[in-house]
Amino acid sequence: MPIHILNCASMTPRFPRWEIGAPCPLIETARGLAPVGSGLG
Repeated sequence: MPIHILNCASMTPRFPRWEIGAPCPLIETARGLAPVGSGLG
């Protein structure tokens, strides 16, 4: 069961210069792809 991590929301504030993302795990199952969470909220 492979697990992929997607960046669902790229956020870059002006100050300080950080790159913030929201990881969304995606699992491949025998029945198809299954998202685990949205990462936001």
